[in-house]
Amino acid sequence: MTNGNLLRRTLTNRTRPSWVYLLGVQLFLLLVSAASAAAQDLTLNQAIEGFLSRSPLAEAEKEKVVAAQARLRQSGAWTNPVLTYGQEGYRLGEQGSGFDQQEFLFGLSQEFELGGKRGKRSEVAELELAEQEARYDDFVRLKRLEISRLFVTAYYGLKQKEIAEESLEGYLKICDLHRRRYEAGEVSGLAQIKLEADEIQYVVRTVQAERRLDEAWAELASMIGWAHPGLPGLRWDEPAQADLPAASELIGIALEARPDYRARRLAAQAAEKQVELERASNVPNLTVAGGYKRDFGENSFFLGLQLPLPLWDRREGAIAARISSSRREGMLSGWTRVWIGYEITRAHDRVGRLKKAASRLDARYGERLERLVNLTALNYEAGEAGILEYLDALRVRRDTLLERMELLEELSLAELELEAAIGRPVYGVRP
Repeated sequence: MTNGNLLRRTLTNRTRPSWVYLLGVQLFLLLVSAASAAAQDLTLNQAIEGFLSRSPLAEAEKEKVVAAQARLRQSGAWTNPVLTYGQEGYRLGEQGSGFDQQEFLFGLSQEFELGGKRGKRSEVAELELAEQEARYDDFVRLKRLEISRLFVTAYYGLKQKEIAEESLEGYLKICDLHRRRYEAGEVSGLAQIKLEADEIQYVVRTVQAERRLDEAWAELASMIGWAHPGLPGLRWDEPAQADLPAASELIGIALEARPDYRARRLAAQAAEKQVELERASNVPNLTVAGGYKRDFGENSFFLGLQLPLPLWDRREGAIAARISSSRREGMLSGWTRVWIGYEITRAHDRVGRLKKAASRLDARYGERLERLVNLTALNYEAGEAGILEYLDALRVRRDTLLERMELLEELSLAELELEAAIGRPVYGVRP
């Protein structure tokens, strides 16, 4: 054997993977695949965070808070001093007017706001900033509800699609089995025609589920800026079986937690402060001036005070307008309180009705449906049941499972409506 052949054989032996190496590679690929699949899972909170971090709408709403912060900084600023320079004494018809034959004036004046206007203006700006922050929180509350609706619709659309596809697969197997029995002359042609007529129902159910899933996910993905290809695994906890708190308790919580109600109260407080600021504006500002003056060769200093007299304009109209605006904000705050109670009562009743209906369809209900189909299949294979009985059992399982998903979806959406009405989750933190 030449040295070249020996080298090639040695390298071949070294690079040939053993079964242990292959097993390790397969295990590694399996772990990577599982990690990649887990990374593609999407929870509701992740969807909301994606919207808040990537959506131009959320960024535009944040800019309102930034603008309110800037107005607060500006509200405490002093007025700028005024520098005055003047030169007089140019006599007509004379030449060479000298420095001693003219009048020069260098002055500096400063306006002082009286009546506490600057402090009151800062108080108004602080309340308006807090109001804008509350309005941003309310923007998040409403967008959370919108995203949650799409997320839940996509989640249950995916579940219904899986049920419809599984039912269609089972139906096609029965069609194949029955076709062989028909070709063997064991069953009549009429039964085969009835069997084939049921296919459209299975196909339509599958197409409907796919359409609902595609529509909901397409809108959700565009809102949250989903950049990964395909549909991720949607993680969602089905409605809890915990007891629903009383509506009166939830209304009390909402009055503390709802950001729109907090914004209304802050707007009413700011309107009251605006009335105080308008009344303070009736107090005139004092302007103090001083400087150097040279009057035809003589040097001097001057000092002046300026104080407008509020004789004709006492701002009665402006003050009355502010008072009216304050009353309006107070009325809107009271109406928001009433509306919150109505929203919670309506959503609470709906959740209660749906929870009662959903409690009848627990997990064991699905087991009973499976047992019904399995027993019917055994009887069909044994010749004790006909194909129509078998199809009826399959149809009952399919429709019941799909309707159960629809009921759970309605309950989940109702709970989301109640959470939005309260301003926080009913049973705890959503995943």
